[in-house]
Amino acid sequence: MIFLLFVFLSFSLFSQSFKTRLNFLYSKDSNNKVLYSNKKEKNINIGFLCGSNTGYEFYNPFINNLCNTISNNTIRNNTNIYKYNVNVKKVNYFPFTCLENNTILIGHSFGGTMSLIYAIRDTLKNENNILSCVIINSHYNLRNKMPYPGISPILIKQPVLTILNRQDKRLPFVKAIDDYNIILASNISDKKFEVNNGTHFSCFTNENEINITVNQIIDFLTTYEIIE
Repeated sequence: MIFLLFVFLSFSLFSQSFKTRLNFLYSKDSNNKVLYSNKKEKNINIGFLCGSNTGYEFYNPFINNLCNTISNNTIRNNTNIYKYNVNVKKVNYFPFTCLENNTILIGHSFGGTMSLIYAIRDTLKNENNILSCVIINSHYNLRNKMPYPGISPILIKQPVLTILNRQDKRLPFVKAIDDYNIILASNISDKKFEVNNGTHFSCFTNENEINITVNQIIDFLTTYEIIE
């Protein structure tokens, strides 16, 4: 009898302690959405490379959406335990910009090509500052479908997400998607592709397309545990 009483009291104390711990870790807002009260802070650096002849300000709606999605803790239905401090830097084509540690490179059009070159340079110089690349309406040009040199994905050690749009007139979809067929046949598993229905620029101006593109980037980054 005394033993059973001891077990009951021990379990009650453990349950109360565990409940207190959970209340410390998690609270809920008025919409019953889980909030975290002891998030660890983590810095995420984004280097952005604009398309040629396109000003940085043009991309503000997209960049703001991406940064807010990460820093406002809306990733994976609010289940991550990090508070992300997102820093964005405009990256030049030339001269090469010095990058911070834990940098995600995002490049549009020719900026995407330069992102791949930055990634190769990062590995060759053993800097290891670049975590991953996202290239939007850009490509490797492996079979020279466009009149400029191709870039081999084998030289790029970081995971890369390529986002293409079917209505793109500057980089025709049929030419850009050719890279996917080669990479698929080569069993290169960390070079991913997403295909949307926009134009060369609409994923930076149309709210719905911005949301789609940002979600694809978030899924890619969480897959490789760059953000959690």
